[in-house]
Amino acid sequence: MRKKIFILLMSVCLVSILTGSFVFAQDKPPEIIKNVGDITKVLENVRNVLYGIATFIVVIMIIWAGILYMTAAGEPEKISKAKKALIGAVIGGGIAIIATGVIALITNLMGG
Repeated sequence: MRKKIFILLMSVCLVSILTGSFVFAQDKPPEIIKNVGDITKVLENVRNVLYGIATFIVVIMIIWAGILYMTAAGEPEKISKAKKALIGAVIGGGIAIIATGVIALITNLMGG
């Protein structure tokens, strides 16, 4: 029962966060992509959205690892599971940060 409530709350949080980032107030409809600069902007926007989603997932995983650790009650298996979840979240966050940095480095080297 607790797991279902937790999943429901996380789903509500995820939907509320993601829907706020997809509201675009525009006076006119978007124009057709005309040149490479526009494609670059589109790719940067996609990168930013994916980075935001990755950051959200990392934060949720760190919170989940904390909950696992607090409810472990000294059991070595549960503590090990919590540590693995925390290490996975930190590694995932590091990969997201490095990927964003590599993309920015390549863009700068290409003169963009």
